[in-house]
Amino acid sequence: MAFLQIYATGGVKKTTAAKFWELHRSFGTFDDREMKGFPTLLKRVRKRLPNINMSWRVKDITTGHVHTGSGAIFPERRFKDKNRFVLLEMWSRITLKELMKLHVQLHPGKSQQWFRDGVMQPELMPLRFTCDGIPCGKSTPDSLHVTAVRFRGCKNVYILETRIARRKEPKLLEDFLTPFVEACLSLKAPVEKFLGDAPIRSFYKCMKGHAGYYSCEVCEARGTCVNKKVCYPSSTMGEPLRTMAKWTEAVEEQETMGVDNVYGITGKSPLLRLPGFDMVSDSPSDPLHRDFLGITKNMWRLCVNPNKQGNMSARTQSMVSKVSKVYASVRLPHEFSHRARPVDMANFKSHEWKSLLMTSFPIIADAGQELRGGHCGVMWTLFVFLLRIYNGPEQYMQELGEARLRDIHKKFYKAFESEFGEGACSFNLHAFSHMIENRQFGRQHDISTESFESAYGMIQLSYAPGTRCIGKQILERMLIRLLKYQGHYCEYRLKFEQFKQENRYDDSIVTDDNWNFFKVKSVNKDTLKVVKIHKRKWVSLFDTDLPFDKAGVFQFNGYSDEEIILPKTQFTGKGVMYEKRILMGLYWDLLFS
Repeated sequence: MAFLQIYATGGVKKTTAAKFWELHRSFGTFDDREMKGFPTLLKRVRKRLPNINMSWRVKDITTGHVHTGSGAIFPERRFKDKNRFVLLEMWSRITLKELMKLHVQLHPGKSQQWFRDGVMQPELMPLRFTCDGIPCGKSTPDSLHVTAVRFRGCKNVYILETRIARRKEPKLLEDFLTPFVEACLSLKAPVEKFLGDAPIRSFYKCMKGHAGYYSCEVCEARGTCVNKKVCYPSSTMGEPLRTMAKWTEAVEEQETMGVDNVYGITGKSPLLRLPGFDMVSDSPSDPLHRDFLGITKNMWRLCVNPNKQGNMSARTQSMVSKVSKVYASVRLPHEFSHRARPVDMANFKSHEWKSLLMTSFPIIADAGQELRGGHCGVMWTLFVFLLRIYNGPEQYMQELGEARLRDIHKKFYKAFESEFGEGACSFNLHAFSHMIENRQFGRQHDISTESFESAYGMIQLSYAPGTRCIGKQILERMLIRLLKYQGHYCEYRLKFEQFKQENRYDDSIVTDDNWNFFKVKSVNKDTLKVVKIHKRKWVSLFDTDLPFDKAGVFQFNGYSDEEIILPKTQFTGKGVMYEKRILMGLYWDLLFS
């Protein structure tokens, strides 16, 4: 307390005191009398962290000699002359076994399911992993590569290893993937999914990248060259699907014949060593990058500024302002933690595109139709309908049937092709046509990298430029953050704590699996007092004749007068009111992906 009194009088720097208080509150089990200051507390905290191993390669420019080493501390004094020594590579790693032990410690209530006869069993802890590259800064030539894992039923993202290297350094598959695969094999840890964007998936799976002729991971479609660019027109739909048996045969044929690739497969991936891992179904395309950062962003750009030249016309600027105004009037649930910046739509992030598209798509479709005409409005409507169906309850997807869904996919694909031409049909558009297969591989929040991307955002705030031990620093701070929030509830669930209609958010509309909407009046421990919202079928835009009632979109028709009490477990989604006339349901696949 004396420390806090000094802080209150201004005797201590605010940043140090804030750090001290945050850690002290997180680890309140320590005795105040033993605390001498923030460094002492940090030492105590580090005792609870797993061991972090470092290894490095430093080049001496004057002699050309490369120094290698490993240890707990990087010899900064030895290589302090940055004009002479260049850091080529630095690894910071935590062993997978220690990470599993930390995971068990953070979840004491669930730890019994991972033990047999008092011994932890890694084979009972299925995981999914990913890898990505993050720039260290604009002024440095270094880049940061991160490998992260998540365990089944847990929202925690654990950073397993970081690698800092020059961006022009060759990416060796043996350095990135092989150690992880060997660790999984030695522990017999099952790998459920490998997630990532298209470049890292193709790199790890040893196949052609997303700009190649055989880029599709689900089928054997071959792209066509249009204006020196590989495209995938609508004619590539319906090609034979890949299977694990075909994948293995292609690898053997490529190795035997010595050709460059066989249907896009360029070699034998270390992932094939994992028992039970399917190269097709266990590494699906990522909805985050494919749907929102890929197709949605590209469609909006083609509608607003198709030639990428000059400023937008006054008519286009007026339409963008209209979209901004309508979207700003929609209140979102708190699960959409960040609101979009409609005035800066060219630089939207994935969650901004998702919130805009899922809650205000009528204005987007109207804007596209007014700017482009033709099939543009129909194209946007078909696209949003497909997104809502695949991110909704399973029963409605089954009611529509595979044949009807494929027919809607063809209509959307051909509408896009007729509006923008074959040259605009990218790999993402073709990958989206395999949404039926991807849904069989797992639910959208299970195959999305959104939780990993959120962790990467925290990583960029976890290091200070100038230090060469950025990787270790990141691992320490991410682990301290996990310890701070230990004991949290990891399973997917709706948040019912806040139902006040604030200026930007509204959690008061909830829905169940059958798209019945309710207005929340009060919240109790296990129940909600609600009134039912009356609805009727919404007539979809541009005479598309789509069953939007199965996609959770209805015409608002007033409230019931009777208040009822229902259990919280009955509700599986939330809703938004668009312009006080259209109800849109958001199933938990959209809220928690």
